[in-house]
Amino acid sequence: MQRYFNPSLCKYPCMLSEKLDALFKSRFPSYTPIQEKAFPVIASGRDALLIAPTGSGKTEAAFLPLLDKIATHQLPIVLLYITPLRALNRDMIERLRTWSRELGIRASVRHGDTQQSERAFQSKHPAHIFITTPETLQAMLCTESFRAYLKNLKYVIVDELHELIGSKRGAQLSLAFTRLRRIADFQTVAISATLTNVSRAAQFILKEDWVLVQDNATVPPVIDVVRATGKNESAKLDFICSTIKRHLANNKTLIFTNTRYMAELVGSRLISDNASVGVHHGSLSKEEREAIENDFKQNKIAGLVCTSSLELGIDIGDVSLVIHIGSPKQVRKCLQRIGRSGHTFGGASHGIIIAHNEFDFLEAKVIAERASKMALDEDDIIYPALDVLGHAVAGELLITKRTTDEELYNALVIPTPIYTRIPFDDFRLLLSEMHQHGVIFYDGTHVRKTLRTREYYFTRLSTIPSSIKYPMIYKGSIVSFLDERFVISLEEGDVFITKGIPWHVLSIEEDKVLVDRSPSYVLAIPEWEGEQIPVKKEIAQDVMHLMKFNRPRISVFADMMIFYTFLGNAANNALALALSSRLTNYFGAEVVVKSSPYAIFIRTPYPITRDSFHNAIAGMNIQNEILSLLHKNRNFSFLFAQEAYYSGASDMHSRYSPYYISKLSASLI
Repeated sequence: MQRYFNPSLCKYPCMLSEKLDALFKSRFPSYTPIQEKAFPVIASGRDALLIAPTGSGKTEAAFLPLLDKIATHQLPIVLLYITPLRALNRDMIERLRTWSRELGIRASVRHGDTQQSERAFQSKHPAHIFITTPETLQAMLCTESFRAYLKNLKYVIVDELHELIGSKRGAQLSLAFTRLRRIADFQTVAISATLTNVSRAAQFILKEDWVLVQDNATVPPVIDVVRATGKNESAKLDFICSTIKRHLANNKTLIFTNTRYMAELVGSRLISDNASVGVHHGSLSKEEREAIENDFKQNKIAGLVCTSSLELGIDIGDVSLVIHIGSPKQVRKCLQRIGRSGHTFGGASHGIIIAHNEFDFLEAKVIAERASKMALDEDDIIYPALDVLGHAVAGELLITKRTTDEELYNALVIPTPIYTRIPFDDFRLLLSEMHQHGVIFYDGTHVRKTLRTREYYFTRLSTIPSSIKYPMIYKGSIVSFLDERFVISLEEGDVFITKGIPWHVLSIEEDKVLVDRSPSYVLAIPEWEGEQIPVKKEIAQDVMHLMKFNRPRISVFADMMIFYTFLGNAANNALALALSSRLTNYFGAEVVVKSSPYAIFIRTPYPITRDSFHNAIAGMNIQNEILSLLHKNRNFSFLFAQEAYYSGASDMHSRYSPYYISKLSASLI
């Protein structure tokens, strides 16, 4: 049950121990509101969720009172600090050590980049504090030496909780906490700047009797929105770069983009113009990222062009201005990114959004307005994914060797709030499926590990979908590389834009995409990598009102129709899939249907009218139309292949084979 912080009922003082208090005041003039509220709650031993804006001191609010406690009983791995990013781990180890060294407390980092020599040392001489990721925690739970040390665990901090609960990583972490609580009894402190669905988020990792500690004294950001001007993309890029250079003269500036390509494009143009900037994104090596972060922190460069790689709380020193190229797409991302400027308590963040076109400008205006009112998007909450549960089952069997289905159900499903509604019969079906793939043995009652269980578990520690790059071939030469998830969204005949040039898809083969130059930008799709940032319905609806539309409308141009729906990405993607099926059947020839957050674009083999469109979709059942297309849909095939890999039905190599995907899809459909 959620409790709110009530200082009048708290018997614990708001300050730290005398030694730590003196150390704190040698660095900061006073405690911030979130620290004054959080210290006594954490000192009481209760689970807590701290919600406060960027720059409020919430990280120190979480770990400083725990350092006091650790100093009194220095045991190996007495505190776990879990973050969603390795880069945050690097940042946290520096921040923690500035405090822990003074108290004789050792802290170390363990994640995928940790050197083997350091891993060996940690296994024999583990530090008091371990900073890690959800994925590395999975490995620790099934390693005998670490399980012995985890019995000492008394405190866990989870940073940036909102980054985890919207994906399978959140479900995985929730199950990990259930498994961890059978090893040790510990206090959990979760931290977030932008949570909205607080109660559901807390269910992932907090005990029932948890306390919400929130700092509502938020200073809204100051955000200006401008539109890039120019007759073509090159002229717009000139406008963007000249705007950045003008502000670099007087401001230490972070420049955010939504794609790595745009970060490289803008960064290279600025550097060629002798601007004092660097480029930072996830494709760079760890050494390159650390070097550029230090250059910015030490004022060797005035600007840093980056992607989401610097969106979270990585310490890069003072930032006076954030420039965002293109709409941030979501209020949460806007606040997170713009919030990197004025990163001090009580200071207003300053940002400029430079929009690419009219829709981008209107979207940015809506998001900036909502951000000024702190009107956050609703949190995306992950469903209780069965493949993640299956992975936890395999982990349990590596420790228990053999058990029964009922014992596993009571050990994993019942104690994990987000999974408690899964029926026992469904759990038994999951075990049967895992048995079929050879991941475990299950005879209808008894469950035990197999020769494959360990390999399956340790090769699937991460739930983050992997992706490959497809070479883009023009006249026999490679002109670029396209992200797999972008390629699966394409069909032969599509037009897309990369490097500012429109390209026509000739064919999509198993290991490459053949293209030709397109003379037209009509229905052209901008290239993207990774996962697109979705625009939610609420934002799309606000844009509709800003355009003074009072309802959806249709525009017809010979063989092309634009259906303005303003439903956001999720709904429009589904509707576009249904319309593609319905209209193709109606016309007896392929109809090209593409979607954006605001509209659905339809190109037909024959001229179309509003009446013929209404006749075609009359009585349409959207769900049935989507289901009829799933086995042909490339995006579904990709997702299904990812699921097949994570559940143990395939390996990494076979998942890219069209033949294997067809075989898997046929078995399901």
